[in-house]
Order: sequence, then structure tokens, then C-alpha cells
Amino acid sequence: DYFGNFGLSLFTMFQVITGDSWSEAVARPLVYGEDVFLAFGSVVYFISFQLLCGVVLINVTIAILLEKMVDDGSEKMQEAQRNAYLAQEAARLVLDEGLRIAADEVGVVNPSDWQLESDGSCGSDVLQFEGEVKQMRRDMSVLRQGLKDVLFALKTESHKLPIHTAAVDR
Repeated sequence: DYFGNFGLSLFTMFQVITGDSWSEAVARPLVYGEDVFLAFGSVVYFISFQLLCGVVLINVTIAILLEKMVDDGSEKMQEAQRNAYLAQEAARLVLDEGLRIAADEVGVVNPSDWQLESDGSCGSDVLQFEGEVKQMRRDMSVLRQGLKDVLFALKTESHKLPIHTAAVDR
């Protein structure tokens, strides 16, 4: 009944591999049959079939899981590195623009245009500009350290840090 043609045999073996009442419906009638050789052959066949299929299915499952774990980590690391690079470029652009605006406000096109006052000191605008530049450099230093901390955290605990790229993507 269960092995009459190829389709029935395939369905029966699928039932055996999934464990869907295979022992009652398929194996018991063969094992407790009248032919001793058929019973012994059935026992050996079904036990070896279960062991082999179980090992193969477990190995396939483990291979799929390992592949997913390896792929996800490398993609996240590449995205984190890309985000760090974009943040660094955005910070550099902000600093460059800030320096340009500060230079425009003071009226200095480049540092060679700075002139000394008659008493030999720099004018107050130049000193103010230098103070703003120093403050921007301190801010950039803090930002750079923050980016290093973020990169370190991403390398060590990337699963705890959400990464949002909407602020830097354009």
C-alpha cells in the first residue's frame, strides 16, 4: 500500500523522514510481518535511513545558519565603516565651511593677507578669528575622538548600537 509506485514510495519516505506516524503506519507492518528476512531488512533500512537523513539535515541546517551569521557580520561592519567615513567627511566639510565663514567675516582671504597694527600687534579681528579657529580645532578633536569611540564600539559591540544613515546620506 505504501510502496506501490514511485510517487507513493516518495511520499512514504517523506513521511518517515518527517516522523509523521511512520512507525505505526509504515514500519510496524513491515517489521511484524510474517517474513523474518523482510522484517530484519526493514529494521536495518529504516534505522539507517533515519540516521543518515537526520545527520544530513542537521548539517544542512548548520551550514545555512553559519553562512547567515558570517554574511551579516561583514555587511554590518562595512556599513559601519561607511557611516564613519561619511561622518568624518561631513565633519571635515563643516570645519572647512566654518573656517571660510570666519575668514569672510574677518575679511581675510588667506593668512598671508593678515597685517600687523602700527604697534606691531595683530588686530582684534585677527585675534578673534584665531580664537574661533582654535575653538573649532578643539571641537574637531572632540568629534574625532567621538568617532574613534563609535568605531571601537562598533567593532566590539555592533549588535548594541543602532546605525542611522539618514542624517549623512544625501
